[in-house]
Amino acid sequence: MKQLVRINLIWLVLVSVTSFSYADEKLDFFEKKIRPVLISKCYECHSTGSAEIKGGLLLDSRESLLAGGESGETIVPGKPEVSLLISSLRHESFEMPPDEQLPPEVIADFVHWIKEGAVDPRDNPPSPDDVIDQVWKAKLAERSHWWSLQPPQPVSPPDVNNSVWNHEPIDRFIYAQLSEHGLAPSPQQASPEVLIRRLSFVLTGLPPKPEQVQAFVTASSSNPVEAYENLVDQLLASPHFGERIARHWMDVVRYTDTYGYEWDITAKGSWEYRDYLIRAFNQDVSYDQLVREQIAGDLLPEPRINKEMGLNESLIGPMFYHMGEHRHGSSLEFNGIHQEMIDNKIDAFSKTFLGMTVACARCHDHKLDAISQKDYYALAGIFMTPRWSPRVIDTPDKYESEIDELKSLRADISGRLRQMWQESQSLTPENLQAWAESHQDANDVQNQNFMEIIPRSILQTKDENISDYWEELVRSWQKNREIRVDYIQKNLTLITDFSTPELPPGWVAEGAGMTHGYVQTGTPLISLEGDKVVTELLPQGYHTHALSSKFPGAFYLPALDASSSLNLSLKTSGGEWAGYRTIPQNAFLNEGPKFFEPGIPAQWRSFGPQ
Repeated sequence: MKQLVRINLIWLVLVSVTSFSYADEKLDFFEKKIRPVLISKCYECHSTGSAEIKGGLLLDSRESLLAGGESGETIVPGKPEVSLLISSLRHESFEMPPDEQLPPEVIADFVHWIKEGAVDPRDNPPSPDDVIDQVWKAKLAERSHWWSLQPPQPVSPPDVNNSVWNHEPIDRFIYAQLSEHGLAPSPQQASPEVLIRRLSFVLTGLPPKPEQVQAFVTASSSNPVEAYENLVDQLLASPHFGERIARHWMDVVRYTDTYGYEWDITAKGSWEYRDYLIRAFNQDVSYDQLVREQIAGDLLPEPRINKEMGLNESLIGPMFYHMGEHRHGSSLEFNGIHQEMIDNKIDAFSKTFLGMTVACARCHDHKLDAISQKDYYALAGIFMTPRWSPRVIDTPDKYESEIDELKSLRADISGRLRQMWQESQSLTPENLQAWAESHQDANDVQNQNFMEIIPRSILQTKDENISDYWEELVRSWQKNREIRVDYIQKNLTLITDFSTPELPPGWVAEGAGMTHGYVQTGTPLISLEGDKVVTELLPQGYHTHALSSKFPGAFYLPALDASSSLNLSLKTSGGEWAGYRTIPQNAFLNEGPKFFEPGIPAQWRSFGPQ
């Protein structure tokens, strides 16, 4: 009896395992054969994520599938021959999918699935977002097999039975395709005159000179292969080669000298980018390096430096982004303008470096390429993040010799002035009055202001008391300064006072005029014109013209959050095309810089969130 019970128990277990395996097999069939087809071919029109549910039919859950739509029940489990879904897939009652009929083996899978009871684990309808995500993943899985998305594979050149076309791999590919299509190469080779003309136009865009033609014809008569190779090398070494090839790349990146539109604003830096391309092609810069520089040349840890010209070549590359559609004024001022300009950059970027039209995904998941709308706006977010501003492309040592010489001259002049002051007569009201009057100039606002701050009592006092008055003036100035410092400490946040050249985090100073422009109080500004040796004595801080007004210099403040109440105040002045520009958030093109008025003393200017 015990043995019989044991056998029965074993039999029950085996039955249970067998039943479970059979149900699991049906579930596996649905997941592998049915669900992917429903998602990729049906969900676009028949799911909660559809823009418009066609025929009132939902196919994204078991309950909605069994409920059917406006035309009645969709399936009858166990009876595929009376199921509307099968007749629709066969294009007998309806034509689903409408664009093309599914392959016979796929329709056979649906017949088998319904015949076996239409096992469907989808208990609850998914959310619209889940449906959209499922549809897109199905499309990606399908598109991942496209030839255009496959990585390159090593390919061996085909064997050809023509000795003339068997030297170079490219020739073997061409000859094999000609033979496959029943075509034969031209039986006659091009003459030397024709060859040099073709090569010259292809590689330089220019016709050959008569003497070049004659030299090539002569060389070809004795050794045509060597003459041809030498000609190719000569044309590749020509400066016109870079000009020719750069034009092709400039067409791809929509090169322009101006932005067109109404004001036809100059595309600042465009000619530098053009010359950068020409140099790169003439120097045979690798393609991967050229791509890195144009995508993120300002972030490369080891930029490509042109020592001969003193240029950071990599820093010129991102000018690629500044080509194309720009308009006057801030791109943030008018609704949609900024987004249109972002779209233009995405379109050019994707076509140039990806070979795809990513811009199509601005309004929907891409219909052709493997790009989702989510991918588009992730890329747009990257392009909207930077602050689009000019950069100094000179290397730090470009003006090294000139800077050393100017510093030496300034130190010499400063030392001789100090010596002259020390050897001059003692300070008297008469001397001071004479000095002030000799420096008074109707066109020199700073000297006029200096005259006004000289206390009248000093100019009228006796010689023996002048030192006391100067000490009183110093004490008065120090007291006034203490009051100002106390006010600042209690009411303002001091970010930096430029008492040292170190800048706070987020602040950037670049260009020879700025990196060599920090001075201590009393540093003489050497006059570059007129009879004066010294124009003025500079206060402590940064001055781009401290050595020469010809040096470039730029000062970048950190971006201020639009929601912040913080305001930055700087004491600034300038002349000879010096100015400042406020960039609202990440606008591409705002109005030109506001130029400082020459001769006006330094003034406080506040910059707030944009």
